[in-house]
Amino acid sequence: MALNIPTPDFGNAKSLEDKFNILADSYNMLRKELDYVLQNLSFDNFDKVSAKNLYGMSIHGGELNINDAYIVDKEGNVQMLGNIILGGNISFLVPPVLYQYSVDNISWHSLMTSEDKYRRESWDGGETWGEGYQFVGADGIDGINGADGSDANVPTYIKSTYIDMTKIISPDIVGGMFYATGQGRNSGAAYYIYNGVSGTGGNTSPVNLKGYISYDDNGAGTAAEDVQRVFFKTSTGVAMKIESGGNMSLEAKGGTIHIMSNVAFYGTTTGITAVAKFA
Repeated sequence: MALNIPTPDFGNAKSLEDKFNILADSYNMLRKELDYVLQNLSFDNFDKVSAKNLYGMSIHGGELNINDAYIVDKEGNVQMLGNIILGGNISFLVPPVLYQYSVDNISWHSLMTSEDKYRRESWDGGETWGEGYQFVGADGIDGINGADGSDANVPTYIKSTYIDMTKIISPDIVGGMFYATGQGRNSGAAYYIYNGVSGTGGNTSPVNLKGYISYDDNGAGTAAEDVQRVFFKTSTGVAMKIESGGNMSLEAKGGTIHIMSNVAFYGTTTGITAVAKFA
């Protein structure tokens, strides 16, 4: 692309004023031609080396205008008519939209709290703010209670059983293994034996204690009774009977069997060679 502007011809000029007029006309023609060239200039108008050097160039003191579809003014403002296809991220030095929150639409703060009901926006980085508006609705009025539902048809076996965090009540409990840890609840015996209950559900309490199986470390610490002990104990007036359908053996491994009361034999005794003392 070339500039087609003739050289000023002063041949017919009769005065200095005529020459100035001819020169002014040439200037106007030059300006129009330059405007046309610059508006229609493209990389096709340059040789390969020059076109390549145009990439990454800097423009100072003016604006960049590409077919009025992409304009960047000297302040850095951009106008664009086309679309943007992103292959990466957009980073903002200042968020494009800022929010502030309020309880009463008067006092404002940046971090939202559970009591806030109003919000306002800034589209210029916080320089100016729009009017506040309510973005949390007020609680509505409670509705009318519905009709009561019908009682569930609960099986009898569930009605006869009670379970909470500290108590299980059932006519029968069947299991493979039952564990007692430590000294039982409230430092008492591990297994109690009663012959009755009082109350129902969570208020049920056993009555008439008959005996218990217990572990503790309150033994006398003597030869006849170690400090740690597991014992079967019945209440006053309640007998204890151990009955075996076959042979029965008592063995104290690593110790001696101590009988602390009188003993009466009602059968044949065998294998007793000497008895030192029955206390």
